[in-house]
Amino acid sequence: MKEVLRWPVVQKLRLFSSHQLQTPFPAHNRLQHSIRIAFLAYKLSKFFFQDPSNCTRAGLLHDIGYATVSPEFTQTHFFNHARAGFYLLTKFNEPKWVREAARTHMFPMGAFPKTILSFVIWLADKLDWIFYLTRLDSFLDRYINNILKINKSD
Repeated sequence: MKEVLRWPVVQKLRLFSSHQLQTPFPAHNRLQHSIRIAFLAYKLSKFFFQDPSNCTRAGLLHDIGYATVSPEFTQTHFFNHARAGFYLLTKFNEPKWVREAARTHMFPMGAFPKTILSFVIWLADKLDWIFYLTRLDSFLDRYINNILKINKSD
């Protein structure tokens, strides 16, 4: 995943807020959100007998469609980013399972997740929302940051 995190289009996700439109709580950026989804998808993959690496990659790239517009258009792009991500990931020659996970993660406001991997990404995205609403997202961020620090020292 390190190479994906270095992509300029992925780094652009830092410019977009996450969850800010729905609540008064402090917002994270889309890159932080995508890293949380990748982590949650990795953990969920074991329960759904999916490849952890595939789930992690799809989770990291699920919101890539935001990077197709300027940050000022985040609110209007909210309903279109899943489809935009699908097309962007097609241009990047990402596998179908990554593209489909990006395209369907907004269900019921978008397409239904037809594969187990797409469902895992959809579920991870909804769990992150619940973590945010219950203010447990900072706990999850600290946990992920500790893992990232450990992996950096290896």
